[in-house]
Amino acid sequence: MKHHSLLMSGAMVRQTLNGSKTMTRRMLKSPTDTARWAKGDLLYVREAWRTSASLDPVKPSSLAQGTRVSYEASDNAPASVLRGKLRPGMFMPRWASRLTLQVEDVSYERLQDITEDDALAEGIVENKVIVGAACHGGRHIELTGIRYFNPAGHPHDEGHEDAISAFKDLWTGINGEESWEENPYVSVTTFKTFHCNIDQWRPENVT
Repeated sequence: MKHHSLLMSGAMVRQTLNGSKTMTRRMLKSPTDTARWAKGDLLYVREAWRTSASLDPVKPSSLAQGTRVSYEASDNAPASVLRGKLRPGMFMPRWASRLTLQVEDVSYERLQDITEDDALAEGIVENKVIVGAACHGGRHIELTGIRYFNPAGHPHDEGHEDAISAFKDLWTGINGEESWEENPYVSVTTFKTFHCNIDQWRPENVT
């Protein structure tokens, strides 16, 4: 079993925290390239974070282990948010990570081969929303339907008619429209989430 880091955006961290995201796709350099990890490996999530403002001059590598950390993806209550500068996830020390992912499977495919079920496993949100209105017997009736949403999109987005379109919106927002059109090879990693630091993870945690 090997340990690796995995960078995640705030939206993807939130979907992982609530159990909606159990899969991630990463671009490969070539068709013969492979993921850095394999089944059974552990990934510790790096995400945007803060410390107290008094520690702003201190490099992440120089912070004492156990320094209080605020996670940008979820610590939004005034009493819990530290006021230091926003620090990108790429600079999060291993000891500060709060999420550990155990790799359950790794496969390879073209980006656009993603299925509806896989798009949902990537964290796409499925909601019933009002899609129109009608008049029946003199009564105003709201018409509802299922729409799919990019969790990193604008809160007033009207959604997509299928999960794959919502995933495309998510992917291009991170990697650019041209990346989707190029249809690159990607690694497809499914994982189980543990709400603990990787150094507190134990095999007996697995059920």
